[in-house]
Amino acid sequence: MGYTNYAQWAAWDKQGVFWVTRLQEGAVVKDREHLPVNDAQRVAGVIAQQLVRLGAGKRSWRPAWSTITTRRAAASFAL
Repeated sequence: MGYTNYAQWAAWDKQGVFWVTRLQEGAVVKDREHLPVNDAQRVAGVIAQQLVRLGAGKRSWRPAWSTITTRRAAASFAL
């Protein structure tokens, strides 16, 4: 299955790295703020976009980041 390394994601964020990952089933996602999806994004297959925070307790990662849900298999990607 794999495992989520929030510390690594935070390090990449501090370094200004742009990255994409699939959220694991059962990922703890909090503080959702829905963002608008424009026409170009819709044409590209984007269904929804949100700002979220991941994790819970000591394993949480606090910077807000964007998730995008696409039509293809209703996959959610983190940006």
